[in-house]
Amino acid sequence: HIHDHSIEEFDALVLSQIAIKTAKLKSIEDEATQFWERISTGVYDFDYLVQEIAQLKVLSKDDLLEAWDMYVNPNTAVNYTRIDSQLWSVKSVYPQDSKLSTYPNSVISLFGCLHSNGLVEVSIAELYEFVQHAALSNSVNDSVSDLKELYFNKHATAQMLERITTDDSRIGTAVEMALQDIARSTHKSRNSTGDFGTKNMRQTLDGKWIIDNIDSFKAMQKLYDLAEPETSLAPKYTN
Repeated sequence: HIHDHSIEEFDALVLSQIAIKTAKLKSIEDEATQFWERISTGVYDFDYLVQEIAQLKVLSKDDLLEAWDMYVNPNTAVNYTRIDSQLWSVKSVYPQDSKLSTYPNSVISLFGCLHSNGLVEVSIAELYEFVQHAALSNSVNDSVSDLKELYFNKHATAQMLERITTDDSRIGTAVEMALQDIARSTHKSRNSTGDFGTKNMRQTLDGKWIIDNIDSFKAMQKLYDLAEPETSLAPKYTN
């Protein structure tokens, strides 16, 4: 998308961002809210707008493309990383460690979604094998059709088979997430140079580092005395 913009169009976009960030606050409440957001997130960087504007003024299209290829593009980034958020419903049973260490989270989620709909004929191992093959070439619709055939061969009832459809947003979404996750698995490596296990994180089969207990994770950061970004407070209004 960045490549589609001319240099003039890109510069105009940058100027529009500078204009937004330099817009005068309308009230003391807006200013207080802006400061409180930095406090509540634990990032005490009250001069961040000044720094951002300074960087925007010297930003070029080539700079952005270079940063994209260096840090974001999974095909070219030297140290490609990605943060995945996996939320487990309080209404569902949290997966056992044996499953988390053997199967990707997305497959566990799909398995649980199918089970909650009464589709219990296929084991999680069989489902994992199915998703691995389907992720190579199948579309979501084709994969759902093949999944229905898999359950048919396992003697699932016609009534149960009707539940496997893209019209069911839960199953359709779960299938799509599993396919995308497995397809991206080539970008996830277990050869990490960081030992996040000492920081109350755990690595899954597909190379993700996950946080099981956010409170323990935060406590461990304090134990390691990790520095928090901050700027010195200075009075804005003086006599």
